[in-house]
Amino acid sequence: MNPGELFYIKRDVKVEGPYDLVKMGDLLLEKSITADTLVRVEGSTDWQPFSKYPQYTVVRETSVDSAVRLDKLNAEAEANAPLIPLPSKQTTINFAVRFFLLLFLGAAAYLAAWYDHTVGTVILLSGIATAMIAHCLILGQVLDEDFSTIGKVSLVPFYDIYYFISNLDKYFSSFFVKYLGMVVAIAAAAGMGELHVHFHH
Repeated sequence: MNPGELFYIKRDVKVEGPYDLVKMGDLLLEKSITADTLVRVEGSTDWQPFSKYPQYTVVRETSVDSAVRLDKLNAEAEANAPLIPLPSKQTTINFAVRFFLLLFLGAAAYLAAWYDHTVGTVILLSGIATAMIAHCLILGQVLDEDFSTIGKVSLVPFYDIYYFISNLDKYFSSFFVKYLGMVVAIAAAAGMGELHVHFHH
């Protein structure tokens, strides 16, 4: 048996190859070929079922062993995975930067509304509109999921929190825009309320 031999595969009138033993193992594992698939060694014209070649036993045992080890590794990875996937380092940095940006814009909206009631009203309405549009975009993204996920997000208590945290990278920008609108709207309302108090005093 020569482990370096190359094989051709015959499918009806179509011939594929040449493939080495590693590739033959992959095809066998994928069930793209079987023991009965007609093959021939490079340099030969004799087509035989793959199982007739001594290399078949080696390829089959290696493929099965690889599949078992892969399943075991996948099972271990799932068992060791956190219940809620942790955000990436880049996402954490983005979150921190945008959190401070929200605080800054909220303070700016508060001061602008406190100084000028008309400006405060514009900021308030703009913030509400921005938050509502972003919320609609988030709902649109959720509706792209399968019916099972949509049902869980809509009906199962707290599943929506788990879902959004698990998909933080996907929804990060939409949630930032939503909460940006909410923060500036609340800040503007608070600023106008403070202005109203000052006027009454």
